[in-house]
Amino acid sequence: MKIKCVITDDEPLARKGLREYIEKVDILELAGECKNAIELNNLLQTTKVDLLFLDIEMRKMDGIELGKKLRELSYQTLIIYVSGYDQYMRQLFEAEPFRFLSKPLKQEELENVLDKAFERISRFHRELFTIRFGKNVVNLLCRDIVYLESNKRKVIVHT
Repeated sequence: MKIKCVITDDEPLARKGLREYIEKVDILELAGECKNAIELNNLLQTTKVDLLFLDIEMRKMDGIELGKKLRELSYQTLIIYVSGYDQYMRQLFEAEPFRFLSKPLKQEELENVLDKAFERISRFHRELFTIRFGKNVVNLLCRDIVYLESNKRKVIVHT
């Protein structure tokens, strides 16, 4: 299993540095790089992401506000904040991040966080029931399914 991740940072050098780390880790698949909230929103419309590396200070919409908006849509994506500013720690809790990494990144810290992220994501994937119909894919938590009903070649999922 590969973890699909996205980098969102308005600094090209920061994105480049994180990309270089990600390319060294076999379990990660870089699904995209975004420099702002609009680009990330567009990407998330077409791509399921397991892990999001998110900067805090960005133009237009900061990473904390962006994280809160993402939480309204999904709790499945893990958010790892990557920032040189740790004075935002209290505000970060509102976005319910998975972890916080300080810039400049250290390989060992990143590896430790990624190990924990992989454990969480793989556990979460084992608890999912995937339904495909046409080009659509829906993932449901197994514990939310009450029963499945078959009716004239259609399966109805009762949650």
